[in-house]
Amino acid sequence: GASGDAGVITITDKQIAGVAQKGPLVKGSNVVLRETSAEGNLIPTGKEYYTTITGDKGEFAIDSINLESQYVLLSAEGYYTHEYDDNPLSECQMRLDAVSDLANRNTSNINLLTHFEYKRVLNLFKSGKSFAEAKKQAMTEVFAAFGVDMEAPLAEDLNIFNTTEGDRTLYNLSLFVDTRE
Repeated sequence: GASGDAGVITITDKQIAGVAQKGPLVKGSNVVLRETSAEGNLIPTGKEYYTTITGDKGEFAIDSINLESQYVLLSAEGYYTHEYDDNPLSECQMRLDAVSDLANRNTSNINLLTHFEYKRVLNLFKSGKSFAEAKKQAMTEVFAAFGVDMEAPLAEDLNIFNTTEGDRTLYNLSLFVDTRE
């Protein structure tokens, strides 16, 4: 990996779980986990794991993951439920992306903040930042773009149904970008 990273490690027989949310993606929505190269460059190898959303809060899980690298690219795509409406189903499908380091985690959520930081993390990492530095800088920049002044949490730890300041910020930004007429 880039300077400052502990190095690339392989992942063996791991389970990863999380939620996919703008509002929660509906049951049956698709989730894909893409393996990245053992070279630590965040380039997909072509190996993919597939699952679907199984719960009303956007829950998913993938079992028996074996990877060359702890760095993964996640995507979720499907209809979502609005957080505020009596007719809650979205009119169109949405795709959300995330990039995560699974070395020390068993959960990784996919949400608007992981989506907004996604390409910035990849670019910062490619330019020589460590993965952790790239994640922190990208999230700080996303928050600044929305006028949010708080310590940047890891976006993949946030859930619109939880109550931390970061979770509430994700919820409010999800509402903000979903204005309808």
